[in-house]
Amino acid sequence: MLFSHRMGLKPRSALQLGVMDKELRNGLWSVLVENVLRNFRGSLDGVFGRQLPHVLGSNLDSLFRAYWFSYLKIPTDTIPPTFDEAVGVLRNHFFGCKWNEVHDFVDFTIRQLTARPPEGLTGNMVTDFNSVLDRENSGYRIINGIVTEITSGAEIAEIEQAISSPLAGVKTHLETGLGLLTNRKFRATGIPSRSRSALSSQCAVR
Repeated sequence: MLFSHRMGLKPRSALQLGVMDKELRNGLWSVLVENVLRNFRGSLDGVFGRQLPHVLGSNLDSLFRAYWFSYLKIPTDTIPPTFDEAVGVLRNHFFGCKWNEVHDFVDFTIRQLTARPPEGLTGNMVTDFNSVLDRENSGYRIINGIVTEITSGAEIAEIEQAISSPLAGVKTHLETGLGLLTNRKFRATGIPSRSRSALSSQCAVR
């Protein structure tokens, strides 16, 4: 916390639930830039051995194909030829979409990079995402690869500890409950409250 915040001269933003200010959006994009996009490695020119600026054939080929095919759901033959142009398309979407779609993008990116990690990636993207979410007073955190509505640091630690349980049945139950907790459809039917109870009871058993 900065000096101005500690002294009450500059109040922190209100808890961000169902909203996203520009500082939070900027921070999440910067995490993607620093952890993924700056590690772009184009394919090599077969004649001169130079790195080419093309997305296709690069270490991020599968990620960008997934963005186009499964996330944006537009034809993959519209992927721009150069990396900078392709990033520009993603950037325009990221900064022009609704707050929940930013979290969709983060969710999707984590899932893709976990399933098919590109060569050359360094750092801990999830830790950096959570650092930004905490810094900007967001009511969401990434737990077990899922953007989850959660407002208590103790609750986060409790769930993460329980998910790391060596007991397969407990782990599966908690992961299922965590998935339901983040699903707005289940939120309307009351299932999340039961999921929270299940999570709490499992943690208590441990």
